[in-house]
Amino acid sequence: MDSGDSTSKSEPSQASGGLAQLQGTIESTIGNITGAESWKAAGEEHQEAGAQEIKQAQQSARKEAQKERVHGKIDSAKGIILGDADRQTHGNIQVEKAEWKQAVEGDHQLPEVSAERIDAKIKTAVGIITGDKEKQNKGNRDAEKAEWLHG
Repeated sequence: MDSGDSTSKSEPSQASGGLAQLQGTIESTIGNITGAESWKAAGEEHQEAGAQEIKQAQQSARKEAQKERVHGKIDSAKGIILGDADRQTHGNIQVEKAEWKQAVEGDHQLPEVSAERIDAKIKTAVGIITGDKEKQNKGNRDAEKAEWLHG
């Protein structure tokens, strides 16, 4: 009944936390059916441990995504300063990935993106596809501006 303890010693995972909760639910159900208080107690412990592991995994994912977002912003800023559209675009992509990572693995809320930012990202993509560095640069600048002003 104690297999959930081994996962808590490694890095927290939403998947293993969910499995611990499931194990706890099964144990609690067995305890309720049989009247065995030890099974009920073990089930409640596993459910709580699973919930805590999920919470820790989400916090870890949020922190990781925030770090990645900062690195992307730094790369993007370097691209702006150096006039390097590819570096700026790479930094912007890092930021986007980090936002979605936080949404999927962290807080389960989709990033809020303004219409201006979406429009600017489309311009950036068109610039990349067509090889028009000026359009790519303008799209990148507009996307940064829109993010700072509107999210």
